Amino acid sequence: MINPEVKKHIDYIDLAKGLCILSVLWYHTNYSLLDNQFELALRSYRMPFYYFLSGLFFKMYGGFGDFVVKKINKLIVPFTFFYLISYCFGAICGYLGFYEKGIMGDPFHWTLIFDVLVNEKLVFNGPIWFFICLFNVNIIFYSLRLLSGGNDKLLGILVVITGTAGFFINNSNFDLPVQIDLPYYWDIALRETPFFAMGYFLRTYTPFLSISRYDRYSLLLLPVGAVVIYMLAPADLYENFFMFYGLGAVGIVMMMVISKNIKSLPVITYIGKYSLIILGTHVFLILPIRFIASKLIAGPGYVLLTWVLVIICSIPVIWFMKRYFPWFTAQKDLIHARESKNKNIKAAV
Repeated sequence: MINPEVKKHIDYIDLAKGLCILSVLWYHTNYSLLDNQFELALRSYRMPFYYFLSGLFFKMYGGFGDFVVKKINKLIVPFTFFYLISYCFGAICGYLGFYEKGIMGDPFHWTLIFDVLVNEKLVFNGPIWFFICLFNVNIIFYSLRLLSGGNDKLLGILVVITGTAGFFINNSNFDLPVQIDLPYYWDIALRETPFFAMGYFLRTYTPFLSISRYDRYSLLLLPVGAVVIYMLAPADLYENFFMFYGLGAVGIVMMMVISKNIKSLPVITYIGKYSLIILGTHVFLILPIRFIASKLIAGPGYVLLTWVLVIICSIPVIWFMKRYFPWFTAQKDLIHARESKNKNIKAAV
């Protein structure tokens, strides 16, 4: 029997993922309103929160090889799967003339399949860049863990150095002696590693993640955090070191406080559990739904309608992907690590 506290813990983490993916859906639905202060506030912690949640579950597994295989199954296999679907989606939409009809944002051409290798361009499914970046963050943090030799104080120092280097590499206003352009989102991965590490350190050294009867008192801090983020979130977030990491950390704590106190919400918890499936598929829903909604409702109201309909339509999409493509959507392992094979052999004997 599952311990009730463990079940609550799992539910509130899934709720946190659900709130995060809802924010991502809103961003990708809401292109016409991206310059308002509310969106700037969301941007300050939306993606850092995803890296943080991933860091909560960091494990060394049986060694670097086993670790890489695990992350390939969870991130690179889904990326490849959704990338190929995107290419087919673009070809079909190109054949149907959706670009000319205003449904598609970009025209299709057959060489698009090579663009990700040449210039990191993901025309028909931009959000799946996150799969590659999160894979890189995992590799970076694992490497730093090895370099630290198990000394977490040294690990913390290495994380700070890594994040700082990544931030200034990505800062277009900072004049480096030599311009550094790392391929396949390694530069962004370096910048985001501290948020991943924050999840690891909070899980390892604090009781913050445990369900407690005192959690409700932490709600008193939410208005303060919300005001701080809303008032201070700058338009140049990615060029402001202290705001980037400071507001990201405040937003992460706020989201965890909210999730721990609510614990579970049926639909949001469910989509949070399968948030990577939604990340890989929501663009296919947004494009046609937004086109139809814009014809039904005049003004900004069509954005809200699109967002709601995409959330609703994501439920059957999750079911379909789980049922027919579990090996390609991180629900089952497509590639088995050597250690896992050895365990299976021993169990059979």
